[in-house]
Amino acid sequence: MLETPHALVGMAIAATIPNPLISLPLAFLSHFGVDMLPHWNWEPDARPLSLLGIILDLILLEILIGYLAFQSPLKLNLTAAAFFAILPDLLEAPYIFFGHNNRFVKKLCDFQRRIQNRTPILPGIITQLLLSGLCLLILKS
Repeated sequence: MLETPHALVGMAIAATIPNPLISLPLAFLSHFGVDMLPHWNWEPDARPLSLLGIILDLILLEILIGYLAFQSPLKLNLTAAAFFAILPDLLEAPYIFFGHNNRFVKKLCDFQRRIQNRTPILPGIITQLLLSGLCLLILKS
């Protein structure tokens, strides 16, 4: 799944459950649940194109966090929840893009590969747009 939907799910959790002792662990765990939904993602094998796509995704994410979180009295919690929701992918990045490996990251990558529910681009993007739209409705309410 792209990073933006992951982060929006985390932010929606934090908006619904403002207690960070609950919302931040839930945001982290949501990453794995969301990866089980049918989705499309960049292929790590196409590194230059994937890296560009991920950078564009993170730019969009920063714009959305700036727009959504900084208007809210829960801005710190929303921002932290967005971070926690994408943290599993951030932990994998050095392994995927640079080959840096340690036992924890290898286990995380193996687990993430097992739970992924990848689909072709069109249905996979539609799923992510619907999920993101639902989260935006929650955040704007």
